[in-house]
Amino acid sequence: MLHLPYLIHIFRQYLKQMDRYWPFPVTSWLKDETLFSLCSRIHRVSGNIFANKTCQQLFQHPLTGSQHDFPARVDQFIEQSKGVYGDSNAVINRTLLPYFLPWKSEALSKRAVARVLDTNVGPLKFLLGISTSRFRAHLPLKACNGCMSDDRQHHGVAYWHLMHQYPGIWVCLDHREPLREANVKATGVGRFLWYLPNEELLNPVPILEPSTLEALLRFALLTHQSTTALRGGHIDAQRLAVVYAARLSTL
Repeated sequence: MLHLPYLIHIFRQYLKQMDRYWPFPVTSWLKDETLFSLCSRIHRVSGNIFANKTCQQLFQHPLTGSQHDFPARVDQFIEQSKGVYGDSNAVINRTLLPYFLPWKSEALSKRAVARVLDTNVGPLKFLLGISTSRFRAHLPLKACNGCMSDDRQHHGVAYWHLMHQYPGIWVCLDHREPLREANVKATGVGRFLWYLPNEELLNPVPILEPSTLEALLRFALLTHQSTTALRGGHIDAQRLAVVYAARLSTL
């Protein structure tokens, strides 16, 4: 007959094993979903009270990995998830990094990818020239009312769409309406937390003039087409300068 202390010991060992090999309750991406959104869905259904617990389980670190724009410790994420969500390219393609890489040299792109695979991405925005540009390095989360409604109807949950997160896109191409911005990841309190889009989290819908809305729609379409066409490739800066000069000479 087994004694109670021994049974308690066995049960504790079982819990440790379950914690170590935690079975992810979310096993596939949603259409155009970001890595941050996927992790936020995992956190919501995991039963974890604290965000750092989920981050530790996913990235083997209590904080690094919870960035919403650029990935970190991707190799750890793939190892912890046992490759359920694809290889490193599949995971990185669910972040903003592929938006910037085609405009950088191949050597710099390899350095950027190496950083997100293995280490903290703190200096990555500086490496990509984002921190030193005239635009803010902060890239806010954005969502569309129409997409949130459709997502809940078809998937039971609203999630962050990758195309909405690209810099310069402020209008949803599917619903032709302005995107709503969330600043929660910019605050010290919410910097390391997991979020999914909801009406309370987002700023009010911007009021735009029809001409402004149309211009933003055209720019969003250009961004979508160029990002899709350039994925995996690189722009030659010298050739680009020649093309610009040739085009300007015709005006």
